[in-house]
Amino acid sequence: YTPHFLSTVYTLWLALYRAYCTQPDYDIIVLEYGSDHPGEMQDMLDIVIPDIAVWTWLDYVHISQFDGIQQIASEKAKLVLSAKKMAFVACDHPLCESYIDDIDVDLVRFAIDSKKSDIQIAIQDVMFQDRIYQTSLCARYADTSYSIQSNLILKHDLIYASLACVMSDVLAYHHHIHVEQTDLNVICDQQWGRFTWLQGIHDSILVDSTYNASPESMKTIIQQTLNFAQEYLPHYRKICVLWQMNELGSQTQAIHTSLVDTWLPKADYIILYGEH
Repeated sequence: YTPHFLSTVYTLWLALYRAYCTQPDYDIIVLEYGSDHPGEMQDMLDIVIPDIAVWTWLDYVHISQFDGIQQIASEKAKLVLSAKKMAFVACDHPLCESYIDDIDVDLVRFAIDSKKSDIQIAIQDVMFQDRIYQTSLCARYADTSYSIQSNLILKHDLIYASLACVMSDVLAYHHHIHVEQTDLNVICDQQWGRFTWLQGIHDSILVDSTYNASPESMKTIIQQTLNFAQEYLPHYRKICVLWQMNELGSQTQAIHTSLVDTWLPKADYIILYGEH
C-alpha cells in the first residue's frame, strides 16, 4: 500500500496541529516499557521519559537475545534511572537492588518477602467458598494504611495491588487531590492464560497460565497452586501439563529441568510437551 501524497500531507498537518495547537484531554498516561533486545529500552525513552517509573521484576525472558541476565538488568534499569520524579523498584532481586544507589529521584522499594520493602503487606484472612476466593489484607506505606479486599490469589498480585494504592496516592498528591478513602475492594477480571481458574468436568479445576510464561512466574504459579490445593482441595489429584518456554538460550535445558524437579515430588501426574 502506498499512501497518496495528499493523504500524507494531511496526516502530517493533523499531527502537528494536535501537538502544538490543541490541549490534551488527559492528565495521566500509563505506558508499558519492555525490551526483548539490547537498545530497545533507550529507543522508547527517546520517545517518552516517564515522570514515575516502575521496575517490577527481573527474569530470563528473551535471554536468547541478550548476553546474560546481567545485560537484561542493565537494559531494564535504564527505565528507573531515567525517571524524572519517582521510581518504584522490586528489591527482592539482587540485580535490581544493585541499581538503587544510582537512582537520584524519590525511591520506593517493594518486595514479596523482604524487610527492605517500603510497602509492607499482612494477609489477615483468606476464604474459599463456593469456588469464590477472597483475600483480606492490610498494606502499609509510610504513615498510610490500606485495607484491601480482593479475589487475587498470587502474593505477587497482592503486592502489586498494594503498589497501585501507593501510586494512586502519589499521583493524587502531585495533582493536588486529597484522598481520604483507604478501604478498597479490588475485584479483578481474570485475564486468559494468566493464572486463570476455570471450571472443568467432574468438578475439576483448571489453572491456565500459558500466556507469556517465564521461569520465575512458572515457579511461583506451581508453588501457589500446590499450596492452595493442599489447604483447600486436599482430596484433589494434581496433574501438571508443561509445554516448553522459548527464548531461553543456553539456559533452556536447565530451566525446564528445574521446573519438572519442582513438581516431581508433589504432583500425581506430569505431562510434558515440546522439544525440551
